Parts: sequence; structure tokens; C-alpha cells
Amino acid sequence: MTKALFYKDIVAIKKYAAMMLLLGVVCTLLLRSSGSSLIIMVYASSLLMTTLAIDERDFFYRRAVSDKGNRKAIVVEKYILLLILLIVSGVMALIMEMVLSRLYGTETNGLVIATTVLTGLALSSFAGGVTIPMTLKFGAEKARILIVVCYLAPAIAVIWAQEKLSAIKLSVPLLMVMLIVFSVSVLTVSAFVSIRIFQSKDL
Repeated sequence: MTKALFYKDIVAIKKYAAMMLLLGVVCTLLLRSSGSSLIIMVYASSLLMTTLAIDERDFFYRRAVSDKGNRKAIVVEKYILLLILLIVSGVMALIMEMVLSRLYGTETNGLVIATTVLTGLALSSFAGGVTIPMTLKFGAEKARILIVVCYLAPAIAVIWAQEKLSAIKLSVPLLMVMLIVFSVSVLTVSAFVSIRIFQSKDL
């Protein structure tokens, strides 16, 4: 069942995913600054909202769900899709940072570039981890405004943290570990919450 669900979602976001490549080229050529690749990763996680909205519009859940096991499979597939989107966008972000360093002389330190990509992973994990449970709980339309706030919150937090952490002077390897732990923790908690919400949801 998971394979069929995954294929359905890939077909649904195929044209939007193709725009991710165009967005990567535009960001590389126009923004010309290290960190512009983060836009790609946040955009990738936002594609989840598209699949969730389409499922809701087409009354997919009512037709697909026959027991609790199927409900869990539907939620798990969304997180598998999110992980794949994060991996693909993460590779694109890494390539963008390398291209920027060659073309415009931006940051060339491998650890710093890796930290930038992991920051994007943390932001996207938070955004995607919030999108799934909130949309399952409130529906696509009601969740949109709340999700926008949740997308802005981590961006503001990163700006604030950059000033604070620069004073603390955390080592880059430690910061990388913290970003990975944060991403894994957010997705794990989000998955458990989403499964609980969807299994008790009245379709």
C-alpha cells in the first residue's frame, strides 16, 4: 500500500518538484550569497501541503481507509515522502553552495557549507513536521495560516540564534550534531503525533 500511496503523491507534485530545479538555478544566479540554498529545502518541505490538500479535496482518506492499519500506512508514507524531499533538496543545496563558492567566492570551508545545509535540514524538518499533523488535525484550509506562522518562526529563530551563538562560539562539529539531533527529534515526535491524530480522526 505504501508504494501505491508514494506513487500517487509523486504524480501529484511532479510539476511542482520540477520547479525546485528552476528555483535552484534562479537562487544561484540572482541571490549570489551563501545560504540561498536554504530556500530550496524549505520549498521542498512545503510540497507536502500540496499532497495533503489534494488528498483532502478528492476525499481520498474516506476511500482509502478501511482499518487502523491503513491509517498508519497513509501517515507513514507522508514521512517517507518528506525524507526523500529533504534528501533530494539537501543534495541540491550542497551543489548550490559549491557552485556559489566557485562563481562568486562565497564560503568554501567544507564544514561551514555542511552546517548551512544541515541548517536547511533542521528548518525543513520543522516545517514539514508541523505541516503534516496540523493539516491532518485542522484540514488544509484552516491549517494554512497556522503553518505560515510555523514557517516564519524557525526563520526568525535562526536569525536570533546566529547572534547569540556567535557570542557563545560553539564549535562547528558540535553545531552540526545539534542540528541533526534536532531534525531527527522533530520528525520522530511529529510522526507519533500524526499517527495518533489520524487514527482518531472522523473521516
